[in-house]
Amino acid sequence: MTQELIIDIATAKRSAETAEIMRRYNDVFQRHDPAALDELVAQD
Repeated sequence: MTQELIIDIATAKRSAETAEIMRRYNDVFQRHDPAALDELVAQD
């Protein structure tokens, strides 16, 4: 496996994770449920 392929796979994984977090955030926002944000926001 080439380094470029490894980087592409890692980037795709991060993009999918980011999309899932944004989907979950939007769902919480639409439900007007700020308590549910705790699991989506990092401490730092």
